[in-house]
Amino acid sequence: MNDSENPFAALSGAEKKKLRGRAQTIEAKVQIGRDTALAEIVRQLELVFKHDDLVKARFHTPDRRAIMKLCGEIEAAAGALCVSQVGKTAAFFKPRAPEAR
Repeated sequence: MNDSENPFAALSGAEKKKLRGRAQTIEAKVQIGRDTALAEIVRQLELVFKHDDLVKARFHTPDRRAIMKLCGEIEAAAGALCVSQVGKTAAFFKPRAPEAR
């Protein structure tokens, strides 16, 4: 994916830093088990993305490499950007679509 195809390429470093700061203050709204299917994770994230543009998820697996890999898969499947991944939590950003009038 090049910058013209990436909707998050326009985010500046300062904007990403602000999102990471916001992510520290919110609670995890999505719980991801060791055997949770990617489709179910995306479905849960989309439910939260309807109300907020930043979602924190908690992974219930001890394998940090698996968490990092899954974060990349979630980004691609949900069309979201992982702005923070610390330990067993990650925060995903997806701008809300403008409401139709």
